[in-house]
Amino acid sequence: MTRKSMRAFTLLEILIVLALIGFVYAVALPSLTMRTGTQVSNALGRLGEDVRSVFDLAILTNMPHRMVFNLFTGEYWVEICDEADVKLSAPVNGTDSPSMEEERRDRFETEFEKYRDLVGHPVKDLTSDEEIEPSSPVLEAKARLKGPGWSRLKGMEWGERLLGEQIGIRSMQAEHHERKISIEDDGKDAIAYVYVFPGYIERAVFYIYYRVGEFAFDMEQAPYTILTRPYKGELDIRSGLTEVDVHSEDESVWGP
Repeated sequence: MTRKSMRAFTLLEILIVLALIGFVYAVALPSLTMRTGTQVSNALGRLGEDVRSVFDLAILTNMPHRMVFNLFTGEYWVEICDEADVKLSAPVNGTDSPSMEEERRDRFETEFEKYRDLVGHPVKDLTSDEEIEPSSPVLEAKARLKGPGWSRLKGMEWGERLLGEQIGIRSMQAEHHERKISIEDDGKDAIAYVYVFPGYIERAVFYIYYRVGEFAFDMEQAPYTILTRPYKGELDIRSGLTEVDVHSEDESVWGP
């Protein structure tokens, strides 16, 4: 090699390379930002449409429904109640884990057997030899005492949804929660219900952030604060972080 071919890059050559790199980023980044912004808008728009659809469905069927949000996976789906006369439960200091709900129902069945034993055993009819089951107001009220059951709506229209790869619900709180449910505090148990009754969706606030990993969020970029409109079945989507008290009944917060 000659001394000339081994010479280092000059300052001018370095500046030219940096200028070219800057030009490439200037062209590519706006396109990427527009694409990401469109995807996020579509995801939030679809969430709003789903909330409105469930609100309308509750009115049409006159049955309570609930939207189930798995903050850890970003999935959400819809369930319908098997009883029409259901009210919001007392504030829950924790998550709405389906496994916890199942445990409560199993515990009820175990406890209820004590009352069944007190009623007695079946007796035979002396004329027909048929067994006659014992009766009791407590046994007759079992279904009501056990509490409502919920089943997931199925089909193409009501399949499991995914909020998106770009954004996720970092935390949220509904009217029947005593505290926020968050991925940081609850991990894989970060599951929350939002109850929808004929003509009313409970007050709820969602804090949605941009993702930088599977379970990590970008704390530098402005998040979205989303509120339900209780009597309209709509979402109020706000850019930025707005702390909201879900137990406040101030109409200026939730709308008429």
